Amino acid sequence: MNFFTLGYAFLVIHLNMGWTSSYILKLAGILFMLGGISEISDFSKAFSGLKKRAYASLAVSAASCLIILCFKLAQREGELFSAVSIIAGTASVAAAFVFLRELMRLLAENSLLVNDTSNISRLCSGWQKLAFFTIVNMVFDILNRLVPSAAVADFAGVMVTISKIILFAFVISTAWTFNKIRCDFNNKHPDGADVSEK
Repeated sequence: MNFFTLGYAFLVIHLNMGWTSSYILKLAGILFMLGGISEISDFSKAFSGLKKRAYASLAVSAASCLIILCFKLAQREGELFSAVSIIAGTASVAAAFVFLRELMRLLAENSLLVNDTSNISRLCSGWQKLAFFTIVNMVFDILNRLVPSAAVADFAGVMVTISKIILFAFVISTAWTFNKIRCDFNNKHPDGADVSEK
């Protein structure tokens, strides 16, 4: 569960779609998730099915990261870069959240892996709100970049800031809850014993 916690934190942080660091975070997050899948598969084989989704997300994240890096290294930023960053950013976030949705489902279905199952319920609920505000933030970010109207761009810019603040509040809250699940999991399995042996 240690790798899952780190991977979750990296995957849910959403920065500006034009920032290279945003894509690197997604790439690092899915790599940690692959480690988490191997780690938790000793306790529940149900999580092994996540590998296919993880590899798909890894491919999207790596491709997005590479494309943005090429633009940055070539120092070619403009309308084309803005359009490409929107496509790459949307794709990497979507791939990450499709993976996380499946992870949330598996955690809910395997809640006996921990002592306090209420933390998993809180995590799933918080993640749904986080996903909503991530979408809201991205929509206004796209409007801010694409709509030529100054009034619309200004309004979108304000909404990007507001939604970003709310978004990061949910990032911190859900990451904290995920860490509580990690601690609970480690307390329940101090010797690394399979849950079926309990």
